Amino acid sequence: MRISMVSAKNPYPIEPATYVAIVIGRFISLLILLVIAFVFFNNYFIYALALFGSHFVIRLWILREYLNTFSFRIDPEYVVVDRGVIGRQRSSFPYTKIQDVNLYQGFVQSYFGLWNVSISTATTTSEISSMIPGLSYASAEKIRDQILDRVKAAQKRGK
Repeated sequence: MRISMVSAKNPYPIEPATYVAIVIGRFISLLILLVIAFVFFNNYFIYALALFGSHFVIRLWILREYLNTFSFRIDPEYVVVDRGVIGRQRSSFPYTKIQDVNLYQGFVQSYFGLWNVSISTATTTSEISSMIPGLSYASAEKIRDQILDRVKAAQKRGK
């Protein structure tokens, strides 16, 4: 299931502007690297340009595949996040272990009005492994509220 499709299982799609926002962010970092390459490796600038350009194209392909294979669902006992291009990974976050659910946006995302939902657990070592990217604010807020309601219900059952 692709997250870009709205369905009963996944009613909150990644916004199409997510692709544009990420591409702009990658392009800015590429420009910075090209300026550094031009300053320090002026004689080899064409080679550096070709190397960075091919790197950029490969990363765009990986990004497209990643966003097309990314999905999440809110089950009765878990938040399940599926992702991966070469190797698929499924992370399940039990509501009893979730400590925080935050909304945040990066610099470029703020221009497009995109939000990410970050889920923190006692065992989470990386924010990226528990992030739902590229949502409208209304969708991100609904997801956060749904998860927090289920966390509160799980805590009440556990006491």
